[in-house]
Amino acid sequence: MELQDLITFFGYMSLINFGVLLFSFTIITTTGKWVHRLHGKIFNIPDETVGKSLYLTIAFYKILIILFNVVPWIVLKLMS
Repeated sequence: MELQDLITFFGYMSLINFGVLLFSFTIITTTGKWVHRLHGKIFNIPDETVGKSLYLTIAFYKILIILFNVVPWIVLKLMS
């Protein structure tokens, strides 16, 4: 696999993952209480805890995207 192919792969992977992150954030913020009630029922946790859990999940997902998608893409761009 060529270096340019890897750069393209990591670039598209980053865009797709940030798109999923943006979509998830949009759904959670626009639907509000409905998402909190749904996740509270599914995981059997109180409504106050659901918001914190969703926030931490999105934050963790963003860190993973940066660590495993964006950083390798930047390094490969610098190498080329």
